[in-house]
Amino acid sequence: ELYQKESVIKNDQVLLVKEAQENEAGELIRYVHKIKGESSFLSFDEGIDDISEDNEKKHIRKCRNSRNHKLLIGWLQDEIVGYLAFRSNIWQRLRNAGEFAFSVSKKNWRLGIGSHIMGALLDWAEKSKAIKTIEFRVRSDNKRAIAVYRKLGFTQKRSLIWGPFDYIVM
Repeated sequence: ELYQKESVIKNDQVLLVKEAQENEAGELIRYVHKIKGESSFLSFDEGIDDISEDNEKKHIRKCRNSRNHKLLIGWLQDEIVGYLAFRSNIWQRLRNAGEFAFSVSKKNWRLGIGSHIMGALLDWAEKSKAIKTIEFRVRSDNKRAIAVYRKLGFTQKRSLIWGPFDYIVM
C-alpha cells in the first residue's frame, strides 16, 4: 500500500507526504539539482549530476518493492519541497536498522515540513515492524536539523569526526 498523508503546515498550505512513484522520477531529479547548492549541510554522491530518469525510476521501484527501504517526498501544490531516502543496513543481522538522507528546499524552511516528513518515516517504521532502529549522522553545527530531530524524540548517541566536520550520531 502506498504511504500518503496530508497535513496543514505553518503557512496554512496542505503538505502531501507520500511514497515516491516512478512517474515522479523527473521531478525528483529536478528537485535534487535545485537544492544541491542551497545548504552546506547537504552532501551528494559523485555522479548526481549525471543521474538519468531511468536510473531514478529503478531506484524508486527498488524502494517500493523493499520492506526495509523507503523514499518519501513532500509536495506543496505541484512542487516537491522535501525528500527523505531511508535504507536499512546491508548486513542481514542488522537488517532492522537503517539510516536516511533528508532535505527540505531552502525557501520552505521554518514551515514544519521537515517534522512532517520525518514523522512519516517514523509512522512507516513503526507500522512496518521491519525497522527497529533509525540512526543517522548530522553535522554538529546544523542546529535547525538537530532541533527537529530532538523534537521527534531522537537523542545523541555519540560524537564523530568524519572528514573536515564534527558530527553527532543520533
